[in-house]
Amino acid sequence: MPPKKAEKVPQLKGAEAEDLIENYLVEQYRPFAVNDIVQNLHNKVSKTNATKALDALVAQDRIICKLFGKAAIYVCKEQPLVIPDGVEEKDITIEAVNQLREECGALNNDVNEWQGQLNQCIKDPSNKELLELIAHRKQEIQETKEKLDKLEKESKPENTEMGMILMKHDKVIDKAIKQRRRIMFEAVSLVSMAQGLSNQKAKDEYLVCVVGHFHLFCLQRVY
Repeated sequence: MPPKKAEKVPQLKGAEAEDLIENYLVEQYRPFAVNDIVQNLHNKVSKTNATKALDALVAQDRIICKLFGKAAIYVCKEQPLVIPDGVEEKDITIEAVNQLREECGALNNDVNEWQGQLNQCIKDPSNKELLELIAHRKQEIQETKEKLDKLEKESKPENTEMGMILMKHDKVIDKAIKQRRRIMFEAVSLVSMAQGLSNQKAKDEYLVCVVGHFHLFCLQRVY
């Protein structure tokens, strides 16, 4: 089936378009070009009908039109100040407006702070999730404790003693190997001088042979 065509929004014209545009300019209380008005009203009025309505509003002295080169800018006429009940006109001063702005800014800061705390609360786990997490951690701790108890029960004193003996012998063997290695290099140096091995290649071949025998000797001593 072919896709359904989007229903067209009925476009206003005449007096309806004039009232809509005038109300929009009063609400926004700022200047607009005809293209901006049509776009901001979501094409409820076509550009042609909007131009006619704007010209009619200007002719009726309901709005003001200013020309900037070829561009026509439209704005509503100055609106009378609407004073709320319980407020006198003398109370409306620059100082009062600035104070209200400061209070409004402080309120916005409070709103942002509370919004941040709310977002943090949403990220944090709920009470139910915390209880489940605590129960899970307790179970893990209990299982770990049981494993440690089992290892302690299965461990034998002789195994610990044997391990200490092996570590002690390992240190002795390591120390002996280092001493023999130092003796070996000193011996190789003396033999090289005695045999006149001035050629580096001959020294390397002789050293490889001696080192091989040395490692074999060490392995025999260990095993």
